[in-house]
Amino acid sequence: MKRSYLISFILTILFNAHAYSQQADSLKQAHIKYISKSLAVPEGIAQQVAFILDQYKEKAKASINDKSLTGDSLRVKLDQLIDDKNSKLKKILTEQQLQKIVPTTERRKNEPSSGT
Repeated sequence: MKRSYLISFILTILFNAHAYSQQADSLKQAHIKYISKSLAVPEGIAQQVAFILDQYKEKAKASINDKSLTGDSLRVKLDQLIDDKNSKLKKILTEQQLQKIVPTTERRKNEPSSGT
């Protein structure tokens, strides 16, 4: 009797894990389709854009959670990540497409300052 409960429990966990995995995949596909449609690019380019954005988000999140980075050092690290993301996107997107996908605050990171 205990064995059948254990098997049922394990099967339930496996089923839920599989369903969650499929849901995550469908969210990724929906994101790729959104990028493809909004930027008017083929899905292959949209996949590359999504990959670059996902990498940036993961690295930014890790940097924010890194307790050794605070204040200015965190800002410098995040600026480096933004610059890296934008330079990768510039290789595959036009300026008009970049305007649509890169937030205004992050667009200015690669532009020369008008100061001095």
